[in-house]
Amino acid sequence: MNAPTLFPLPRRRDGNAEARVQAAIVEWIRDVAPSLIAFHVPNGGLRSKADAARLKWIGAIAGIPDLVVIGKDGQAWLLEVKAPGGYLSTEQRAISDRCTALRIPFAVVRSIDDTRRAFVAWGIETREGCIR
Repeated sequence: MNAPTLFPLPRRRDGNAEARVQAAIVEWIRDVAPSLIAFHVPNGGLRSKADAARLKWIGAIAGIPDLVVIGKDGQAWLLEVKAPGGYLSTEQRAISDRCTALRIPFAVVRSIDDTRRAFVAWGIETREGCIR
């Protein structure tokens, strides 16, 4: 039988927490606003230096938000998804600032409720009700 541990072992960081939040948000958007196009921008993740250089060469930009939502007449909204306790990187803050300067709707969301609040603020209609 193992002896009891005197000190608690450090908890492992849940590397999929943000992905689960993002998947739930995408599912919610597609359910409540099927006329919108919501998609993930696969910019992140661990890559080799060669892969990272190739992505940059073909147009990847550090800090671009995780989700793009496109609506009628080409309206677009950007969502940066964070797990609870997550924070924006320096590059993500710079992109957020550029979006603000360009008047591109941008929100940091950690849940469906955060996304719902962003949609309300942006006046996006959903099956949950007219939100203007």
